[in-house]
Amino acid sequence: MLRDTQIRLLKTETLFDHCVEQTENFKKNKVSDSRFCYELLRRAAYGLPNAWALVYEKYSPSVLNKIKRYSHSYGTGQLDEADFEDLAQNAIVAWHKYVLNPECWKKFQSLEKALAYLDQCTRGAVKDCVRSQKLNITLNQLTEDKLAKKSGDQDTKAEINQYSQDFDDQIRQIINRHCQRIEDKIVFQYIFEFDLKPKDVSKEFPTLFESPARVSSTKRNLLKRIERDPLAKLLWHDWTAG
Repeated sequence: MLRDTQIRLLKTETLFDHCVEQTENFKKNKVSDSRFCYELLRRAAYGLPNAWALVYEKYSPSVLNKIKRYSHSYGTGQLDEADFEDLAQNAIVAWHKYVLNPECWKKFQSLEKALAYLDQCTRGAVKDCVRSQKLNITLNQLTEDKLAKKSGDQDTKAEINQYSQDFDDQIRQIINRHCQRIEDKIVFQYIFEFDLKPKDVSKEFPTLFESPARVSSTKRNLLKRIERDPLAKLLWHDWTAG
């Protein structure tokens, strides 16, 4: 058995191979050693080269399988493969944000705790999907109820104005789920809310966008993610049409 110091000296790729092997042993109820996977996660948390890519390769298939299983349990309705993949991506991004960084990693002293949080993120992604679907139904019903009232009623006008504000806030919350990086959030705010041009955003944030083309590319990628989320797509089209 390798000592901890020896495991720390392994190449990341070799560590990954050991992690995969030990995971298979664990699944087969054989003797397994969690230190290899834990060290791989630690390297990803501290940004060592290729560690995060290998962590993603190792755990994304199991997250996707759990997403499908939990979706059935929580009743998300009809989802296609792209929807499942987006939910899995949301779960892994959340895990990376709240676990795999130097500050947060100190709280996770074992592989079991780190993977338990990944499972929480996976369940959370599915629950968010269910909440979004329910929100969509509620928003549609509220819209129908408001429009059914007399347009001249002052109280009704105030309610509609408040509803409109709430609606915009809900859209921002849903769209922000697809903003995986700070660049996405800036594009959403400055391009779509403030109506700036890519060249203006590039000039405003030169360290993030070296050219207007980079802004446009970020915009396209964000829109693609939005289009793959049925609820976000529907609300987005309603919002931009207004």
